[in-house]
Amino acid sequence: MFNILGVAATAFTVVFAVVFCLFILINVLRGLSKGIVATAVRTVFIFISGILSIFIAVPIGKTLSKIAIDFVNEFIGSELPEFKELMEISPVIEDLMVGIPAAIISPIIYVVIFLILLLIMLIPAHFVKKLINAKFPDIPKLGWAGALCGAVTGVMTFVFLFAPTVGVISMAGDMAGIVVNLFDENGQENEENIELPEDKEVVKPLSVKPSTIPVVASDGENLYEDVILPITDNFFIKFVSGIGGKEIFNSLTVFEVKGKSVSIAEEFSVMSNVISDLMPVLGGSEPSQWTDKEINGIKNAAENLGDSEIVAEMLADVLSAASKKWANDEEFLGIAMISTGKDSIDTFLKELFLSFSDSTAKTISKDFMTLADVLGVMLRYDMLSAFTSGDSDITQNLAKEGFISGLLAVVMENDRFSGVTASVINLGVHETLGILNVPETDSDVYDGFVENVAEAINDANENNIPIETLKNTIYKKFTDSGIKVEKDITDYVTEYLMLDFEGRKDVTPEEVGEFFSVAFAIMDKNDASELSNGNAKNEVSFIGNVTLLENTYSGAEALKLLFEDIIEKLEQNDQDASAFKDVDWESLSTLQDREIFKSDAVTAEKLKVSQDAITSLSSEELLEECKKIENIMQDIVTFTNSVSNSESDNIISSADVESLGKALNSLSDSKILDEVSDAIIESALRSDIVQNNISISDATIDSMLTSEETDFANILVTVQNTTNIIENIGKETSSDGSSPADKVDDQLDWILNDMTENTATVVGEIFDVQAVINLGIPEAKAQNIADAINVFFEKMAKAKPNTEDPEDKDVKASKTIFKFISALKTSGGNLFEETGLTVSETIHIFMDSEISRETLIAASYVDGKLVTDSFGLAEKVSKNDKNEAIDVLEAEVKANYKSAEDKTEYKKAVCAIGAILDVDVSESFDFWVK
Repeated sequence: MFNILGVAATAFTVVFAVVFCLFILINVLRGLSKGIVATAVRTVFIFISGILSIFIAVPIGKTLSKIAIDFVNEFIGSELPEFKELMEISPVIEDLMVGIPAAIISPIIYVVIFLILLLIMLIPAHFVKKLINAKFPDIPKLGWAGALCGAVTGVMTFVFLFAPTVGVISMAGDMAGIVVNLFDENGQENEENIELPEDKEVVKPLSVKPSTIPVVASDGENLYEDVILPITDNFFIKFVSGIGGKEIFNSLTVFEVKGKSVSIAEEFSVMSNVISDLMPVLGGSEPSQWTDKEINGIKNAAENLGDSEIVAEMLADVLSAASKKWANDEEFLGIAMISTGKDSIDTFLKELFLSFSDSTAKTISKDFMTLADVLGVMLRYDMLSAFTSGDSDITQNLAKEGFISGLLAVVMENDRFSGVTASVINLGVHETLGILNVPETDSDVYDGFVENVAEAINDANENNIPIETLKNTIYKKFTDSGIKVEKDITDYVTEYLMLDFEGRKDVTPEEVGEFFSVAFAIMDKNDASELSNGNAKNEVSFIGNVTLLENTYSGAEALKLLFEDIIEKLEQNDQDASAFKDVDWESLSTLQDREIFKSDAVTAEKLKVSQDAITSLSSEELLEECKKIENIMQDIVTFTNSVSNSESDNIISSADVESLGKALNSLSDSKILDEVSDAIIESALRSDIVQNNISISDATIDSMLTSEETDFANILVTVQNTTNIIENIGKETSSDGSSPADKVDDQLDWILNDMTENTATVVGEIFDVQAVINLGIPEAKAQNIADAINVFFEKMAKAKPNTEDPEDKDVKASKTIFKFISALKTSGGNLFEETGLTVSETIHIFMDSEISRETLIAASYVDGKLVTDSFGLAEKVSKNDKNEAIDVLEAEVKANYKSAEDKTEYKKAVCAIGAILDVDVSESFDFWVK
């Protein structure tokens, strides 16, 4: 087939050249025989014919085109309403629809008119020639001049006659060149690999043109070079075009659009370039499958749009209309806005397209380039596929360094994309909350609430959890869900819940939802309202009781009436009923329906950065803030990944907890998140993923949130290490094969390294009496030990010990104290064998450390009186050890008492150390110092 086309192309060029030469030859011979006068007169009239043909053909072409288009519009408008809508959106389309056919018809009309006028003009030309010859009979014939004039006549006639043909051939050649440029030498689409920009701060626009590799046939013949170029690139075509053919064709194909003269050749060239550039995008592949080829196509189209106001204006009108429709969640020409199902991503995409709502012909090129740059950043970070396919790793990708800041850098280069900046930042914030499982909306809070309540009921019934414990749990479920209500009320609700689901271990969230739905439902009864007699909760379930409320009541009114009965009974029994009198029943009653549920709990929907917060920052500050958000996301991803990969004992490392703390520190320092940072931090600390993995109390959280300067990383690491110390104290083996005692030492080092008054308080809150009792330590001694630990860490916070120095007296003393506490957890055995210390070493370690002396004094003196065996270690200290302790203490006193600055405190310290070892040396002390 290619051979046939090649022969045809060659034949065309030969015929064209022969015809061109014949035109010249015939007119040269005619001029030679007729002379200069006759030839010149004929040339003038041919020129007039050509010019008149242009002026006559163009309006006729436009008239015929408008008649045809009106007919087509009427037909298409009724069959395709979208087409009619498109015409209304962009008036320039109608101008183009009239102008383009007119530009195609006009050359044809022109040829016919030119031939007709040429024949007509021969008549006046004949008479003019006779008139000149009659008035000037002596003018010589000058055959050689006639021949030259004839040559000009031949060229001019050929140019007038074949200008449309040459113009069409040139346009077709340009189009063919554009098409073949899309393919490589194997006939496949060009997939040139272009590296996307690596700059993390500002992503520079790509500027890559399609390749110019032509298509090659299987037999080796080149379609472009062997078929197309012989036609478009030969001398005669170029010659005709260069001496006026191009101007004639352009004159025939010029049309008016919005008062401007437009050349179809130029507009067709731009349109062809834009279409060819967008071919990879228009080819039907999903955005999730795009590569740099599609992005570069958009960039090239953006550059080409700058060469035409008409194509640019048409595209600007269409994109503007589409963006406005999509921004209002409406379809445009039957096409809906892309939806990923994730609110933050959909908002970002909506804002991105909304930026085109005020695009004009002058801005569309830059706007298109900005869009391409945004898509380029998304492609580089694998987000095109993630956005459109719901990739589960979307958060991991979002947290990558450079993505959020890269997007922001791109949109900041175009002022009219300023509205996107908030959605870019909110995208990062939203996904950060998503990592921590912070619910998106109040409806999600409701779902979590009923799930948690169902789980608590099942757990209580299965494990025989006391009702009082369950009441505390249910109250926390209410407060965590942002339902502010007095505990007395949730206590009653808990009793009704247990009455309705008594003994059940398979209660579902749907059933809990139904419980509240029925309990708070609108009642539509006709009889008078009345409550059951007696104590409601003992006679009938919560649901049953509320259904006794007849007539029409809202959920709030039904609740209020129900609890009026409770108020009455409480007051009759002289009990406090104030909790039930000033309740926001309306708010509480929204539990009847997840769709109307309102909560004070933090949700992603409520934590959106405002545009005002953004405009108050400079570009440099904005980029820095975005980088900070990226770091926050990376730290939180590190934390959540460690949680998901933690071992069965559910203990995660201090380093991973520190990642979460660093993220919270960055949040508290963020300028752009200033308005929402406190809420994000609180939601993070109270989220299930944190609560289930870090034993942080509500009191500690409240303290962290109210403190003016809080080092979240230090506090969280302290919490985790303290929890891990409690976990490892007294253990003989560890799941990972390491020594629990060594772990306790390491975790103490972590705590002591950055000890502050705040972290000392946190340790005290965790190491409370109950925690000590849970270690297996007798309750009678638990308070002493808890007090001692509190004093110890308070003192250590002020002393700033050096944990890297193995001889640091305070550090050695602290580890000895915790070895003693570890020994308490094991029954039997010998204290000094378990700790690996001698009696003498132990006493000197304690005496050398002022902090340990003060700590042991606090543990051993109650109300100013010495208490022996203050740690409960008596059974682990042998008689020989006690005797040795007395001897060591005696030697210590005799050697150091006289040099002691505070002799009273020195005596207390000696007696306290003896008391821990179940030795009372208070009377002996006085004898030793005499």
